[in-house]
Amino acid sequence: MNLPKIAFSNYTRTIEYDNKVVIYNRKNGQWIRVSKEVYDIFKYAVNNKLNINELNNCIVNDEDKKFMTEVYNRLFNKKLVNNTFKSNNIKSISFELTNRCNLKCIHCCVDADINHRYELSTVQIKTLFDRVLPWNSDSIMLSGGEPMIRKDFIELLIYLRNKYSGEIILATNATLIDDENINFLVENVDKIDISIDGIDEKSCSQIRGKGVFKKVIKNIEKLKKVNYNNITLSMVVGDKNEDMEEKFIELNKSLGTHPVLRRFSPIGRGKYNDGYFLDDSGGKFFISKKYLSDDYSGPINICTCSAGSEEVIVRYNGDVYPCPSFMNENMLLGNLCSDDFADKLFTKNYDLLEDVIYKRFSECRDCKVNIFCWTCPGSLVDIKNIRNFSNRCDKLKPILFKRVWGEYLCQ
Repeated sequence: MNLPKIAFSNYTRTIEYDNKVVIYNRKNGQWIRVSKEVYDIFKYAVNNKLNINELNNCIVNDEDKKFMTEVYNRLFNKKLVNNTFKSNNIKSISFELTNRCNLKCIHCCVDADINHRYELSTVQIKTLFDRVLPWNSDSIMLSGGEPMIRKDFIELLIYLRNKYSGEIILATNATLIDDENINFLVENVDKIDISIDGIDEKSCSQIRGKGVFKKVIKNIEKLKKVNYNNITLSMVVGDKNEDMEEKFIELNKSLGTHPVLRRFSPIGRGKYNDGYFLDDSGGKFFISKKYLSDDYSGPINICTCSAGSEEVIVRYNGDVYPCPSFMNENMLLGNLCSDDFADKLFTKNYDLLEDVIYKRFSECRDCKVNIFCWTCPGSLVDIKNIRNFSNRCDKLKPILFKRVWGEYLCQ
């Protein structure tokens, strides 16, 4: 059996500090910390095109050979070595069918409203469906606004379902699900993502309006009665409602739905209503109390981002952006209504992570925990001024230093 020559994966990067090296994969978020000595040995193997057996032949001690094999297996399993990632393969498409909505949630990132009148016609949207189908994405999410508010929603869903074999996801507030359309949804939608943003009528009504909670719960129960189980229920979280997380998870258990907690982002209407979610004393940014706790035992994740390379959002007017956090003029990838845009998208070597964190923010460039600091490039852009940026850094950097490098940061 011919063993592969040891080679770092094309998305593998490193950070060095105090004779230690973090080897990480920017694509899948996996990482490992090793000594500088061990890293240099693997670097020698890469430079000299050795496989693991050939590398071990250069090592005298049997225990050292066993150790290097174990490290290699960990590197391989985390796809840090001997794995090639395909780029420019769109896996997920979010499709805004409209920017109209029957609700007016105070944090809506797209500022959806019942009074928004411009939207593409039935024929135009079908044409755009046809243009993205050759991308062979794993999933297409129909969103808005509220997608079900369109009179031709069922016609559009039938058209897409007949042509597309991937996963169709419906992102909805669930208030327009009724006895007439529920069976149709069950037959044609693979997954329903419902936003509720609360644990009861009081908490939900502050964000989404009166009576919404009761209506959503009732429609979830209707879906469960016809054995539809692939339902997620989401809630936006900030400092002021973080204490509801456990009760929200319990609510999902009782309903048989899957909980999704989303970090509040001050974009769209959210930038005018951040006081509902963020505590001013926190510096206009949100870090979970659990994450800051000395007792935290969860994962320490690195910042990964597939926006623009593996996922895109198509807005109600055909404009294409990397994701909802980057829907501004500078991030516009093009318009899908343009006849040749669907082909041009794959000629772009788009790297949002590189563009936002490493090019725009020099403060982060040389930091030894920068890849662990931001769960999403969008959270970096949300920090609007240097004071908030510094406050966040002062709070988080010492904690990350201890967790990543195993020692306290001396400032």
